[in-house]
Amino acid sequence: MTRKNTLADDICVHVGRFNIFDWLQNVGEYFALPPDELTPTPPPLTDHCIEIPKAGLSLTLKHPHAAHVTVADPDRWILTSAEFTPPWADDSIGRGALPFGLYPVQERPASIGGKLGNHRTTELDDRDNAKGDRRQSYFLSNELVVGITWGEGLVGVERMIVTRLGLALDFRETLIN
Repeated sequence: MTRKNTLADDICVHVGRFNIFDWLQNVGEYFALPPDELTPTPPPLTDHCIEIPKAGLSLTLKHPHAAHVTVADPDRWILTSAEFTPPWADDSIGRGALPFGLYPVQERPASIGGKLGNHRTTELDDRDNAKGDRRQSYFLSNELVVGITWGEGLVGVERMIVTRLGLALDFRETLIN
């Protein structure tokens, strides 16, 4: 059975990419954000974090020329990370599903390997859970890193952060390849 891609999956495709201005405008419209919420002018000197609490979503963007310009080239904005925090208050990014076909309530470290692969930082066990250390990172073949914070008993996803290792990539090249 083929899984349907969600908005959460689409967001992950854009992490670590530039030339995404039109897509950012569409995301802003979708979530009914003010027109310059995602790409303010002038661009902030630090990471620009946009929280969309009702969607359990936080996007972090940056502009590489922020310290040097007052009006930024819109296509140079980079989505540096996306954070998903279920459960969501609405169905805006696909209730019940995280990116990569993960389900927030029933996932466990043992079930996630088939979806994200087995390239992870460490195994977790009951001792880690007892100490409150329930974090794992998965390294995907496309240079994405997925950080998972597991729920109590290592059941369910409390928080997921997606970022890309290395330099930002041109999103247009994604469409060509």
